[in-house]
Amino acid sequence: MNLDLIIKPRARQDVQEHAAYLDDQSANAGDRFLAELEHVLGRLATFPALGRPWPSLSPAHRDVRRAVLPKLPFSIFYRPTKTAIEVVRVLHHAQDVPPLLDEQ
Repeated sequence: MNLDLIIKPRARQDVQEHAAYLDDQSANAGDRFLAELEHVLGRLATFPALGRPWPSLSPAHRDVRRAVLPKLPFSIFYRPTKTAIEVVRVLHHAQDVPPLLDEQ
């Protein structure tokens, strides 16, 4: 069973910013990022427990999980529900994740 994918506005903005930055750095790098992201999101829709729980003491992040893109230094932070995968952020590994998760 495939769950619906809900990309929250802040996560959509993350994706656009990362893709644009990567394209500025190298031809087709943004497209490679988007293709890998799409692949992992497809896997999450089928296997919602694929990512690991995000260790946080914040009640707001209690049910957030993290899936790492295998070939690029980015992670998808998402919340699985009974019917959907809610993507809350897509962040580079060098970013300070805890405060950025608060900006959902």
